[in-house]
Amino acid sequence: MEPNATTAQAYGCPLPPEKFDKMLEKVKKDIIDFEAQQLGKLKTELEAFEKKKKAVTDGYTQKYPALREKWRLQNSQIELLHRSLTCLFKDCSWKQHIADCVCPPLAEIAKQDSLIAKRRRCFLGPLEYERDRTKAAAEADKAYLDTLIANQALVESALSADDKLIAEIKQLLQGEDSAVAIYVFWFKLLPMHVQLAPKALVHCLDFAKGEAPDDLCPPKESEPQTPAGGAPVPVLHPVPWLVHPQSYPDEIDCAWTVYRVSKKAQGDAEAAYNKAPDDLASMTKTLGEWRKAFDGRVRDCLKKVDETMPCGCGDETTTDAPVEAASTADVGQDGGTSATPKTIIQEV
Repeated sequence: MEPNATTAQAYGCPLPPEKFDKMLEKVKKDIIDFEAQQLGKLKTELEAFEKKKKAVTDGYTQKYPALREKWRLQNSQIELLHRSLTCLFKDCSWKQHIADCVCPPLAEIAKQDSLIAKRRRCFLGPLEYERDRTKAAAEADKAYLDTLIANQALVESALSADDKLIAEIKQLLQGEDSAVAIYVFWFKLLPMHVQLAPKALVHCLDFAKGEAPDDLCPPKESEPQTPAGGAPVPVLHPVPWLVHPQSYPDEIDCAWTVYRVSKKAQGDAEAAYNKAPDDLASMTKTLGEWRKAFDGRVRDCLKKVDETMPCGCGDETTTDAPVEAASTADVGQDGGTSATPKTIIQEV
């Protein structure tokens, strides 16, 4: 059987060919980029939580009513302590004590922290800084997620700690160091109590409105809460807190989403850094390699010089023509001649 006649076909590579060594290098970089995302680790974390998510949410739902009631009872005690303190230190003198004794050391710590952060940023390369920044953000988001997952136990622990602080303040008010109670109340007890508050009971905190640590000791340098031309950036509620059981699963899903996005940003920054490391050690290593290769690079470059180039230093032309006599227009009043710049150059 004779083969069917076919039309002539053009043969050749259907894609622009790549050099093998370049292809191998590209594949290696792709692997590094993929590994920087740490998707395998994230998958393991998700699978591990999937197995216990129902137990976590069910256990919290069961404990929530008792935890909420304990917070409510503590709130009554804390409101009474607030009245005692504001009565004992009249005319808002407690605020002046805070301004004198609490705010200055807080300001020193904040200033030193800012100086260290600025110096570190100046010391690091841009890619190195972004790698470290995104890594720290991802770690913070993971810590938030872990705390939210363990919310029940941590809320119980926080409520117990608040019980001890309430007892400490009562003891201080009975002794000679009653002013120390100002610090313990407004900078230890009240902030955590406010953080734990269920949304439905936030109105119970009206007695202490405007008395958060940042209100009493405003930071000297604060980042803008609203970007130019935009809406305020949403902030996750601090943890632990008495989130309503119906909202708890959604809060966990949100925390996982935030963590996933920050891990992606960390992976992108890590990949960018791996392609062009700009930390001091890498830059020093690169400089050493350049110095070692300097001699060979210069020699190799000079070996490629075109030796057939004609001699000469450019397009200048020379002339052997004699200098023309000065025209009558060049004769001065004294009968002499005045040489032009061109004549001077030629005579020289």
